[in-house]
Amino acid sequence: MRKIVKFVISAAILCLSLQAFSQKTKEYTDAITHFEHGKTLYAKKLYVPAIQEFKTFLALKPGPNFEYETNAYLNLCRLKLEKMLRETLHKLSVITLDMRLQAK
Repeated sequence: MRKIVKFVISAAILCLSLQAFSQKTKEYTDAITHFEHGKTLYAKKLYVPAIQEFKTFLALKPGPNFEYETNAYLNLCRLKLEKMLRETLHKLSVITLDMRLQAK
């Protein structure tokens, strides 16, 4: 009888410790999912949603190695967006100038 009680208690402790370990693994993989999704969005030139994914990933405190790479992606996204904005503003100014010249 004592052996059965010890076995049941040992099995319960083992199950609880495995459950606690698996929860941490799930949190880690959820965080990595945000990072990978951000990289996919960056590759598709969807910079605003990529920035959101990278910020979500950083909020989960991934660690210094991941923080460095994620911040690099964030800065690249911002640079790409700034470049797109400059190009759009330039095109708009050219169109506006053409319209003024045609009106004269």
